[in-house]
Amino acid sequence: MRTLTATLRLLWPERIYGPLQFLQAVMTADMVAPRVGEDHLADFFQREHARQTTAVR
Repeated sequence: MRTLTATLRLLWPERIYGPLQFLQAVMTADMVAPRVGEDHLADFFQREHARQTTAVR
């Protein structure tokens, strides 16, 4: 894949090889994070909703 993007860089404009170069970078990077913490997004929104409804009354 690197050879392909290097060749495309010489032959084609950036709008063509740029997305391929990005795809190559994404495919070679580890995108998995370890599970850490106990907070959940749903809990946050429930707390915010409760806080806002009690503030209105």
